[in-house]
Amino acid sequence: MKLTVRQENLLQGLQDVVSVVPSKSTLPILANVLIEVEEGSMKLTATDLDISIRAVISSDIKVSSGGRFCVSARKLSELVRELGPADVTLTLMETKLHVESGGTYKLVTADAGDFPEIPKLQGATSLEIPAGKLETLIRRSIYAVATDETRPELTGVYTEVFPKQIVMVATNGHRMARAALSGDFHQETNFLIPTKALQQVLRIMDDPDQTVRINGAKGYAAFEVGSRTLMTRLLEGPFPRYEQVIPKDNPHKVLVPLSPFRAALRRALVLADPVTRPVKFSASSGVLKIIVETQNVGESEEEVEVNYDGEEMRIGFNGGYILDFLKTFQCERVQMAFQSSTTAGVFTPDDGNPEEPVLCLVMPLRLADEEPQTRRE
Repeated sequence: MKLTVRQENLLQGLQDVVSVVPSKSTLPILANVLIEVEEGSMKLTATDLDISIRAVISSDIKVSSGGRFCVSARKLSELVRELGPADVTLTLMETKLHVESGGTYKLVTADAGDFPEIPKLQGATSLEIPAGKLETLIRRSIYAVATDETRPELTGVYTEVFPKQIVMVATNGHRMARAALSGDFHQETNFLIPTKALQQVLRIMDDPDQTVRINGAKGYAAFEVGSRTLMTRLLEGPFPRYEQVIPKDNPHKVLVPLSPFRAALRRALVLADPVTRPVKFSASSGVLKIIVETQNVGESEEEVEVNYDGEEMRIGFNGGYILDFLKTFQCERVQMAFQSSTTAGVFTPDDGNPEEPVLCLVMPLRLADEEPQTRRE
């Protein structure tokens, strides 16, 4: 095997795939990238057995002869990164890869036959979505996933596809994020996608105008983005019936300007307990008070002008949860809706895009000064 390729193209291809290479594994072959060379193109594939990424290089490449082999993904990537922007010649000689660009470097290779086979999706369902829209959906939901591996079905993002809408939902049992996008998807299906896979999808989507093709079948899903393809094993297990936990009747509605609210909450969290991060909201006519009281640390109280004319309402939340979703909102005002101090709060953009609705739900914390008998069991 012998080929010549531009250093920047080879480096980009390696960077696209090396992020899934496990730092430690009982299978040494997983530390390698599989390189497959044929006329006019070079394929780079890496996997950790759950997620696989393939990148194809087909521009500024000259192939003299083809072949397949494996080589250390990180060593080759580090070497190519240090080479200057010039042509790089790769030649496979017996069990070593010769890398020539100014100097000559030799890397030990492994048999391509030992590399795990990447599953092929037979009879897969398929849909297309603009990369920029998919990125928005992911970022508006992924932060709410659980990190507790005892409930693996909560460690991914549940994706529902309907003929006219795609919905992504994540929850850790204490908060939930739901983001949707209207479109023509012409089918009904669902996927439970691991968080790590979606983080990798975000990495390989570098052009918001690109079209992403999503294929799914028999426990796997593939994301095709330009010359890159990511395949992931899907999570198993029933996802909670999230619609049932969203309160439908919320008489207390507070309209809060996003920027002042977000800034005040950041300041309040400086003095909050670093674990539970409790923040008390007190809403009265035209004013929302943001209060933090932390023993042996200090106290803070700040007011934000709001649109609210109901009775006084107090409710506590994990302020970090609130700040997480506020970072994903792109609006001028946020609507906070509650039934009582003991039921979940529902947060939505007041002036959001109706084609891209988003909803966040956060379970309340018990207030330190709240009498236990007033709480619903």
